[in-house]
Amino acid sequence: MAAANPMPRVLEVIAAAKRDFAAGRRQKALMTALTLAKKHPREPLVLLEAGSFALRAGESRKAASLFAAAVRLRPDVANAWLCLGHALIESRQFKTAVEALQDARTKLRGNADVLDLLAQAYERTGARAEAAETYLAAAANEPENADRHVAAGQALNAVGRGPDAIAALERAEAAGALPFRARAMLIGLRMQRDGFESHRSTLDAIVAEMTGKLGQGKYDEALIDENDLTEHVVRPIESENHAEACLATWRDAMTAAGAKAAAGLSPVPRAAAPAGPPEVGFIIHAASMLGHVELALDYLAAIIASPDPPIRPRLYVLSRDDPALAAEAKKRGIPLTIVEAEWPGGGDLLPYQRLLWLRTRLARDGVAAVVWVTLSQFVHFAAALGLAPVNMFWAMRFRPVASPHIQGTISCGGCFEREEIVHGRRWDLVPLAFANLKGPARAAEAQAIRYRLGRPSVVLGTMARAQKMQDDRWLEAVGLTLRRCPEAVFVWAGQKEDEKVRSTLAKMGVASQSRYVGWVDTRLHAQVIDIFLDTAPVGCGLTAMEAMAWGKPLVSFRDPLTNWGQCLRPVIEGRIDDPAARAEIERIFALGSGRELLAWVDTPQDYADMVRRLVDDDAFRADVGAAGQTFTDRYFGDPAYAAERLAALVRRVIDGQTAR
Repeated sequence: MAAANPMPRVLEVIAAAKRDFAAGRRQKALMTALTLAKKHPREPLVLLEAGSFALRAGESRKAASLFAAAVRLRPDVANAWLCLGHALIESRQFKTAVEALQDARTKLRGNADVLDLLAQAYERTGARAEAAETYLAAAANEPENADRHVAAGQALNAVGRGPDAIAALERAEAAGALPFRARAMLIGLRMQRDGFESHRSTLDAIVAEMTGKLGQGKYDEALIDENDLTEHVVRPIESENHAEACLATWRDAMTAAGAKAAAGLSPVPRAAAPAGPPEVGFIIHAASMLGHVELALDYLAAIIASPDPPIRPRLYVLSRDDPALAAEAKKRGIPLTIVEAEWPGGGDLLPYQRLLWLRTRLARDGVAAVVWVTLSQFVHFAAALGLAPVNMFWAMRFRPVASPHIQGTISCGGCFEREEIVHGRRWDLVPLAFANLKGPARAAEAQAIRYRLGRPSVVLGTMARAQKMQDDRWLEAVGLTLRRCPEAVFVWAGQKEDEKVRSTLAKMGVASQSRYVGWVDTRLHAQVIDIFLDTAPVGCGLTAMEAMAWGKPLVSFRDPLTNWGQCLRPVIEGRIDDPAARAEIERIFALGSGRELLAWVDTPQDYADMVRRLVDDDAFRADVGAAGQTFTDRYFGDPAYAAERLAALVRRVIDGQTAR
């Protein structure tokens, strides 16, 4: 007599487990499924169901083990591979996920779902170029699926392949409606290619959609849209005028919406103002140890350490958490509040919810004023919402912020300027200065990196965001420099290997001398290079200072926003009447001596000639490096003075508002 088929009973047990899971009895459901899997280890369906229960219960490694067993039994079943890939990614076994999904790609040719998941796994391992190609393959297999093309466009943009990203997003547009973020990205990429005015009408249309959401009270959606516009339309183009043109299309609407939202809110009880200096909350958007956050930490620590500080600073972070930031703030004695870490509600925390929570927290902390740090998204809405009695903005890059609810505007500027008029608006200036530009000496590590580069006699270097490397004149200067210096290797670092940089150097025949080194420890690489090539029209800022702190020459254009242009031009050209500063600059750089030690130039050819001179003349290179190091130590290496000025400016604004 044949044995009874056990599967009907197995399916009944699985169905009961699903009912238990839906009713919240998750552990009971999981144990039932795992028991079934143990009894039926040769049944792929049972293994897949048990793995699904484990994955939903948060047991991702157990799930991966069960899915792997199912795959071994039925390697022809696409869903088994997909489940395995999801579980491996969920359990952070990214390399194993890549290996498994590569195997699945071979066995299940043309499966777009497998390709899409493999691309995600590549992204999680940092293999972004492979991810972009794999997303493209998935889109090619499903050309009518707009989402596939959007994913490909986003991945291509992430690796700096702008023209290919435009083509992918245009294919998505032809296949179906684009989500807001993808449309913002497409507008930004087209503006990078053609200029702002060529695509102003499409920007106006998408801004109208965002402001329509504001009118309907959909504040979270609109603030997410503003973040997408800022990331994909504003930031990729390093230009004060571009930032102003973009923000001018929506900042008034954000301000009006914030004021309308504020009118519907109940007052929050505020803690009594403490005796002594006022509490001031400095707000950064995302936790990290990027340059603008490091600068803020240096200034706040210097204010706290000063003998008689005019303000008591606190730091607030709107999104993400970063143990390195938390540890650094604690070490420096800076009170830190990270919204996501303290949010009690659970689930996704949307922008308007963050602002409302922060409004309450600031009142509880007795904060008299807030200072938004450098990023413009949410600022106009939040200032009108009234997070604190006084609102200020501290710009470290561009200055497109303008609102009647923002009482103080502060900007990082040159070493000697006190104020600047930008687009008809007055900005108080504080100089840039960092507490630890050099970091520890790491000669052995630096030498090892030079070995990996092929032990070149000269290493030229640039460390910057890809947006700063887009200028045609600067790219021409780098290409000409490498032609003039065939013995040199040029290393460039940043978040992505930008296609324009790569293709331009290839067209100029110097690609073999170029090395993209990725997202690196900039203080270490400052010790690797011999000569730092500053970007234009906006200079590199912190990374250039780190190199100069080690005595590395900085070659720069005279443009107003390069490192030397911003710091030295106003004094040298007489726009600042400061005889002592002028004498100091002339002394450090031997200006007018016939052997000036300031390596700044006007044309790409001059740029290449200057680098060639520095390569050929060891003594000149050492003297130029020493002059830059002296200036850096004197003006960029001690934040105490800059922090004192920042605190005084903030206190002046608070006192001015209190007196009204």
